[in-house]
Amino acid sequence: ISKADALVASGDREAALAGVPTSAFFKAIHPDDRPRIKIAVAGILAGAELFSKEFRIVAPDGAVLWMHGRGQCEYDAQDNPVRFSGLLIDVTERKRTEERLRIAQTAGGVGTFEYVDGYATVAVSDEFCRLLGLHPAPVLPVQTINALLQPGQQHLIPVPRSLAAPDAPDWVFRITHGEDGSERWIAR
Repeated sequence: ISKADALVASGDREAALAGVPTSAFFKAIHPDDRPRIKIAVAGILAGAELFSKEFRIVAPDGAVLWMHGRGQCEYDAQDNPVRFSGLLIDVTERKRTEERLRIAQTAGGVGTFEYVDGYATVAVSDEFCRLLGLHPAPVLPVQTINALLQPGQQHLIPVPRSLAAPDAPDWVFRITHGEDGSERWIAR
């Protein structure tokens, strides 16, 4: 990775186009992420269309950086892989910001969710799951979340307009905690 950067920076276009050996690419990847990325690259070599993964690298100075790698495999006339072309984007600062946000949410008891109208699922944070007493998951069915509401409560996550009560309150909800069965109040 650093060799390719040096080649591009030096203006040696031909050497940059020749690429970096696979061994150099994998050597730069953090040892804990290497097996996962090897599996993803094997998928690309077996015909998957696109590689798009986030992983850590260890820079020559020892610093650990987060990268988003995106690319695809190029094949010869016999469908044999001949090269992998793509790009790496340093997302270290974004990952650090996400971690700070996660810590703040946990400390403050604030969970987040993102609902897109027309889908039956909700993207949720681990803290959101913890607050509702659900097993942590990145995505939950809307029905699972709304099933925790006490009888007579408006849906926490919107449902199709035809099923939603038009006059229900918007901000405070009473739930039955999914883990211990206790009654809790949450604000949206």
